[in-house]
Parts: sequence; C-alpha cells; structure tokens
Amino acid sequence: KAAGRTINLPLIGVTAFLFFCFSPGTLAAFLALVVVYSWKHPWKKRLTLWAVGAAVAAGYTAFYVLSTGYHLGEFQALPSQIQEMMSSGKVTQDWFQGDVGRFMMWFMAISKLLQHWGYVLFGYGPGAFWGRQYPIHGEYVSILFNYGLVGLVILMGYIVSTWRFLAKKGDTILIGMFAAICLDMVGNFPLQIATTAAMICVICGLIERERLKHGGLPVL
Repeated sequence: KAAGRTINLPLIGVTAFLFFCFSPGTLAAFLALVVVYSWKHPWKKRLTLWAVGAAVAAGYTAFYVLSTGYHLGEFQALPSQIQEMMSSGKVTQDWFQGDVGRFMMWFMAISKLLQHWGYVLFGYGPGAFWGRQYPIHGEYVSILFNYGLVGLVILMGYIVSTWRFLAKKGDTILIGMFAAICLDMVGNFPLQIATTAAMICVICGLIERERLKHGGLPVL
C-alpha cells in the first residue's frame, strides 16, 4: 500500500510487458485491463476511464505506426481504398503483393460478398478462398465472408447475450477475459489459431458454467 492505495505489482508488470508487444492483441489486452479496472466504478466514471483507455490505445497505435513505419502504408492508402470501394464496390488488387494489409483484406472479402445477395446472406462457406493463402486478419470479417449475415448475426447475438449476463453477474475476471476475446477478434483471427482457440473454448465454457449456475440456459 502507498498513500492509501494498493499497488498491484502483477498488473503493473503485465502492462509494462504489453508495451513491447506490437500487435492488435496488445491493444485488446490493454483495453480489457481498463474494463476490469473500471467495472466497479459508477457508470459516469466508468465511461470516462473507457474514453481515456481508448485515447491511450489510439496514441500508442499512432506512435507505433509513425515511429516504425510498419503499417503506415495501410493507413495512407485507406482513403483511396474507401473511395474506390464506395464508387465501384471493389478495390484494385495487386495479386503479386504478399501482404496486402488488414484494410485491403477486409475490402477484398466484402467486395466478393457484394457480387450476389446470396453471398451476403449466407457467405461462401467455411474455409472458402477469399483472395490470399493466409487468414483474413479480422475474425468478424472472416465469419461474415464464410457464413454471411446469418452467421454474423448469430455470433453477435451470443456476444450481446453474454455481455448482458456478465454485466448482471458482475464477475470482473470473466468480463475482462471476454472483453479481450471480443476486441482481439477485430484485428486478429484467434479462433483459427490452436492455442488461442483453446483458451477461448475454456473461457466460454467457464461463462456457460456460470450461466447454468444462475438458472440460465446454455448458449454454446
């Protein structure tokens, strides 16, 4: 304890370690820590802490991109990609470029979906080829491409119902773990990597066990 406050050394250590891990997963973990820390506070202060956490995450991302130059081209090309996508429904692709960047991946997948209403609703099916030999770096876009709006709505329904349950129960550990999963799925593909997928299965299993304990029906 110092000045009437408890110092959480493991939390400080984890936060310091995350500073050197350049990945969207880093931002997901950091924001999950913000959610855990702020959860017991009143709503007004909670939203303030979330806003501060989001600002720190955005600043960290900008510092990383600008100082290293890595991913800088993706952000520079984004305005023209958005304009091309809105005007033509697709983006120009360089088939010989190895890594096209996350924004281009998402636009490529979505442009293929827009070719027919059936693809928009039901997707191309599990494991379908989206344009490159590596996964789409974004689990939500990947699910949309493979299973269409039907699959994405089912996933979002599970996420919303689980958030409502966890918020009512107030288990900050499960809230933090689930927040990390949902945030990491924005820019990564944790469901398609054995190690992270196994952890996600364990976390969701723990959530479902708590749901059963409180008289709810299992979702999984």
